[in-house]
Amino acid sequence: MAWLTILDIFIRVRIVSHAIFASEFSRRALRRGRCYSMEGYVSKVTVEQESSESANFLRVTGCCFASYRKKRKHNLNVLMREAPSFKLLKCVCECEAGEGERCSHVSGILFLSCGSE
Repeated sequence: MAWLTILDIFIRVRIVSHAIFASEFSRRALRRGRCYSMEGYVSKVTVEQESSESANFLRVTGCCFASYRKKRKHNLNVLMREAPSFKLLKCVCECEAGEGERCSHVSGILFLSCGSE
């Protein structure tokens, strides 16, 4: 396990280009997620790199305030395989939207984790 620093932009750009814009999320989830990341609703974001003999993984964790309400936070956990080929493996959000794997909160944490605006 290795913690990534802000200088690891290449990996973070790959998160956006592969996960967000590869039809993983609805347009609404992307739009709201981008707003969450830009307006400070996403916090405590960490990106951790994990490796096994056959693949490289990224784990993104953090919190997001509930849909424009700063009274309640959702915990988020995203696991993706980076190599040999990119794939979102598991996304977990505590929201009640029923879209826990592809909700706007998950979209927001991915936007913020790669510094995309």
